[in-house]
Amino acid sequence: MLQFMRQRASSWIIKGILSIIVLAFIFMGVGNFRNQNNVTAATVNGDEISVTEFNDRYYVLLDSARQQFGNQLNDEILKMLNLKEQALDQLIMETLMLQKAVSLGFQVSDQELSDTIRGMSVFQRNGSFSPDLYNSILKRNRLTPESFEQLQKKEMLLQKVKQLIDDSVKVSEDEARTWYDWQQAEVKIKAALFKPGDFSQITPSEDALKEYFEEHKEEYRTSEKTQITYIRFNPEEFTSQVTVSDDEMLQYYNDHRDDFRTDKTVEVSHILIKVAANAPEATVSAKEAEAMKIFDMVTSGEQDFAAVAKQYSEDAGSAFKGGSLGKFKKDELVAPFAEKAFSMEQNEISRPVRTSFGWHIIKVDKINEASVTPLPVAKVEIQKTLALEKARELAYEEALNVFDAAIDKGSVEQAAEQFKRDAETTPLFSRTDSLEGVPASGDLISQTFDLLEDEISDVVEAGGSYYLFQVVQRVAPEVPDLAAVRDAVLEDLSTQMRDTAAKEAAEAFLAAVEDGKSMEAAAENTPAEIITSDYFKRQAPIPEIGNEAELSREAFLLTPEKPLADNVITGSKGYYVIYLEDRRLPEQASFAAEKDKVMTQLLQVKKQDVFSEWLSAMKAESEIKRNERILN
Repeated sequence: MLQFMRQRASSWIIKGILSIIVLAFIFMGVGNFRNQNNVTAATVNGDEISVTEFNDRYYVLLDSARQQFGNQLNDEILKMLNLKEQALDQLIMETLMLQKAVSLGFQVSDQELSDTIRGMSVFQRNGSFSPDLYNSILKRNRLTPESFEQLQKKEMLLQKVKQLIDDSVKVSEDEARTWYDWQQAEVKIKAALFKPGDFSQITPSEDALKEYFEEHKEEYRTSEKTQITYIRFNPEEFTSQVTVSDDEMLQYYNDHRDDFRTDKTVEVSHILIKVAANAPEATVSAKEAEAMKIFDMVTSGEQDFAAVAKQYSEDAGSAFKGGSLGKFKKDELVAPFAEKAFSMEQNEISRPVRTSFGWHIIKVDKINEASVTPLPVAKVEIQKTLALEKARELAYEEALNVFDAAIDKGSVEQAAEQFKRDAETTPLFSRTDSLEGVPASGDLISQTFDLLEDEISDVVEAGGSYYLFQVVQRVAPEVPDLAAVRDAVLEDLSTQMRDTAAKEAAEAFLAAVEDGKSMEAAAENTPAEIITSDYFKRQAPIPEIGNEAELSREAFLLTPEKPLADNVITGSKGYYVIYLEDRRLPEQASFAAEKDKVMTQLLQVKKQDVFSEWLSAMKAESEIKRNERILN
């Protein structure tokens, strides 16, 4: 929740528009609807999807992934997400749905289109449609009214097809009860755990050690290593050699005025009662009434806002902090929330405010008015900044001079002596090693492994300093002798043998129980740990055992008629054999209390399932040709 609240207002509006245009139910992206002149990415029953459309959709998905994963996004995650495949699948799906809309005679009238656009909150001021705001937002997103309206009309056709499918889905009370029983069922199990660590007496023989090493030699291949002699040129060493005039500081201040301007911020807390953006009016009203009751609690003076937030707020990210969201600029909050928060006085509590997340009761904890740091105050930081900039230039010039000398002499170390600078020689290191005094800069490290022995590098910037280095020696990867890695091989083989022993013991235990022995009797003279859990539900941690997804899944497959699991189950701590002690379903009264909610949830699940089945059938009946080259 908090992550979304912190999005810039402009970004929120953009996302809102994109969501309205293309994201209904499961779509993403904005693309050119049909461009017959482009190379084809796919054809669906003769209708072409252009490469332009495909690229548009792919880059929208890529941008979404960047926002979701941030700096953690890497090639491995991108490969897992398979965004190109997603993009093409989405476009094929939309094309099939549009073809279905045409075959059913669906249309979107000008009045329908106008009413829909005028009803979009992102285009409204004070509850009314604003043509100026409409044109402004479209312009910022490089859309003309005509292109946006065409995209919106397409989206409305997609929604009509989806609605037709959704309307065919019904849920009976018996279905809801069965689904509720499946979700809320609880089991209690007895488990025998065999831990590899309990077989520590196993010691590999010398022959086994040699055999294992021969089979796994490549796993012990050493990394490529290098050793360098380097000189560091730290700009801070040169700051005493530079001066900064008052005129320079004034010029910098005038050129960077925004850096010295602090926007108004508010520190806010809230209590959230969640409501889906597309919830029925009755639900919205009911949730508003719920929010009003909480508003009365916190404004009556009888209950503290923070305490009420901890108890009632449905924003898990802030509830435990008494509803505190922290400090924000106005454009870092969604529009309705921001407008209200920035119009309030300190310590004021608002009546419920509706956003796409639900109803918010807002409390302004503190107001920090906008301000501008005056030049006399800013001078200290400006002087440091300009002095460091000049010092960086001097450091770089010095580095270039030393570089020239190093090239002439063929030695970084001799050049360092000439310029009375310190040269450091590293130990041998691999690409993944960290070195004291040397930043883990991609450019610096990659150059050390690109150069040959005795080669001298260019001047490299890393970690705010400049570096010059020379490769002392290079060591190629190699498979060492067993003697050199004996301890590692012994540890690896011992671990494997203990794991195998634990698994074999668990399998022997299972066979004994299948033959009629009790778990306690079968565990005699073994290191097995017998654990009896309390009752637990699906997806919940297993009492006395913890989070073991596979164990939990197998436990719910057991029945009173077949209480013993067929196979040994691999867990994070070792190997399990499990036996069903008891299974119980929820009471009728609990279902009755949750029936409406359960039927609503099941209806959504069924709608998704039915839509997926419909789409699969449409694909099977259609002629779809994909240009596989664009996916590579």
